[in-house]
Amino acid sequence: MSTSSRPLRLPRRHPVRRSALAAIAMLAVPLALAAGNVAFGANHVSAATVSVAEAQYLGEVDGFEQRRLRAVGLLAVAESVLASAELTLNTSAGKVLAPASRTTLADGIRAEQYQLDLVREELKKGYRLVDPAAPVTSRFSARLGFYDAASVLRRHRFAEAADLSTVRAHLAGPVQTVKDAVLAWQTEQKRLAAVKAAKAAAAARAAEAARAAAARAPARAWQAPTA
Repeated sequence: MSTSSRPLRLPRRHPVRRSALAAIAMLAVPLALAAGNVAFGANHVSAATVSVAEAQYLGEVDGFEQRRLRAVGLLAVAESVLASAELTLNTSAGKVLAPASRTTLADGIRAEQYQLDLVREELKKGYRLVDPAAPVTSRFSARLGFYDAASVLRRHRFAEAADLSTVRAHLAGPVQTVKDAVLAWQTEQKRLAAVKAAKAAAAARAAEAARAAAARAPARAWQAPTA
C-alpha cells in the first residue's frame, strides 16, 4: 500500500485542556466581579471617610461660631462699660480737687482699651479663618483638608475675649473714685459759694449801715446846740 493512499492522522484532541480552559473562563467572571466589588468598596470607604471628616469640620464650625458670637457679645458689653468710664473722665475735667483720681481712671481706661484692641484683632483673624458668606464646601478646600481645617478652628478659642468679663470690675473702683471726687468738688463749690454769699450779705449790710449812719449825721449836726 502506497503512502498516498494512507489516511491522514490528525492530532488527538485533549479533553483535559478543553476542561481547563472552560474552568479558567468560568473563574474569570467572578474575579472580575470581585475586582469591581473591591474598587466599589474602596470608593465607598473613601467617601465615608470624607463624609466623617466633613461632619467633624462642620461641628467645629458650629463651635467656632458660638465662641465667636460670645466674644462679640463680650466686646459689645466691654465697649459700653469703657464708653461710660470715658464719659465720667471727660465730664470730670476741672471738677476735682486733686487730679490723682482722674489719672488713675485714665490709666485704667488705656489698659482696658488695649485689651479691647486685642479682641478686635482676634475677631478679624477669626473672620479670615471662616468667611461666613462662603459655601461650606469651599472653606479650606484649596489649602487644607477637612481634618486640618477642623484642627485650625478648634485651636481658635478667642482667649483674649475671655478677659473682657473683668472690664467692669477693673474700672468700677476708679470710676467711683472720680465720681466721689466730683461730688466732693461740688460740695466744696457749694461751701465756697455759701461763704461768698455770706460775705456779700455782710458787706451789703455794712454798706447799708454806713449809708444809714451817713444819712443821720447831718440831722445830728443840725440839732446840735449853738454856743
